Amino acid sequence: MAGHFPTSDTEHRRSLIIERWMLSNLETHGYERYEDLHIDEIDPAWLPRDTWIEGGAEAFRLAVGIRDQRGLDFSVALAYSLTAEEEPLGVDFNTLDELAASLHASSPPSLYLFKNDSEPSADAQAVKWKMPTDVDMNVTKELDHRLCAAFGPAKRCYCNELRQLEYDEYSRSFVVEG
Repeated sequence: MAGHFPTSDTEHRRSLIIERWMLSNLETHGYERYEDLHIDEIDPAWLPRDTWIEGGAEAFRLAVGIRDQRGLDFSVALAYSLTAEEEPLGVDFNTLDELAASLHASSPPSLYLFKNDSEPSADAQAVKWKMPTDVDMNVTKELDHRLCAAFGPAKRCYCNELRQLEYDEYSRSFVVEG
């Protein structure tokens, strides 16, 4: 990667994995199928749940840097799956520690690519991202910029909550876009 000088072998390895995924995703139009890259696939050290906030933020920063350096006309998103309940929870976190406590235990965060202006938050009333057709409720709430700041080059972050008719619980996600 001309112009990008990782500070360590670990960062270099992580950058190569992200770059390969991004270029493959763009070449095969994987972004149209919401093909993601879980952070534990970037570095197995990011498999434990207690590394997901920091590991996700690092993966996001690296991906945005690669996107910018390559001049790719796409948005990068980092998505965290949050705990689900039978009643809506809304945004029940204001800090990174509270966010960490809200993470769904079985799913590490993932990177996604979106064409510019087709990001999930571009039109909260017509969210296309993994939106099932049998949704009873869908609420997207933009979050405070101070929480987003921990993720570096974030343009926005938000919490999405929805309930599919076939399930008894409300699914939530926390998404950072850059």
